[in-house]
Amino acid sequence: MTRGDPSRQWNPADYVTCRGQRVGDDDARNLGKALGSVMDDLPNHDPLGDVSVVRCEAPGCLPRVVFGVDRQIHPFELLGGPNKEAFAAFVAFCRRGGFEIW
Repeated sequence: MTRGDPSRQWNPADYVTCRGQRVGDDDARNLGKALGSVMDDLPNHDPLGDVSVVRCEAPGCLPRVVFGVDRQIHPFELLGGPNKEAFAAFVAFCRRGGFEIW
């Protein structure tokens, strides 16, 4: 597998600069299948409604939300509630087949 410039070999241990990498059709569909299998386990309500957050907004950057340290947050809580629709859209995107990471 190559990235961007075909003369440059992709380093499979490079998890930092993934730009230009391609996820193949089978891998993308399998990812969509695996992620889709947890959809029913994700909460429909906002499980983080009671968690203290700090909103960070800086010019030229996407807004970020930083959670307080009141309690541990399970990944299912992050993907459920108001984020469940976006998660479902990503699952559908993966199920369509291969894509490039930019």
